[in-house]
Amino acid sequence: MHINDELKQSAIKRASAIKAGDDFAGMKVNRVETLDGIKFYLENSHCTDKVNAAETWLLLRASGTEPLLRVYCESCSVESVDAVLKVAESFVLEGRA
Repeated sequence: MHINDELKQSAIKRASAIKAGDDFAGMKVNRVETLDGIKFYLENSHCTDKVNAAETWLLLRASGTEPLLRVYCESCSVESVDAVLKVAESFVLEGRA
């Protein structure tokens, strides 16, 4: 996402406040990693009955040199990825998860 630094920092600050047990995109946050950005592992009920389904996660990674916030997601289906990314965009731009 090409966004200004103020919005980028605001999104990262708000994301940093989300902890395991909270909700994001209508899903429970199972765990959070902060190694290379902020990564949420989500409990996705749409994936539980799928064999060998990918774990649902979302990573927000702010560039330190450019007005960019990189947003990555993986899940069990294209529809699930699209839904999580739509909420992530709203979270970044409008502060709603």
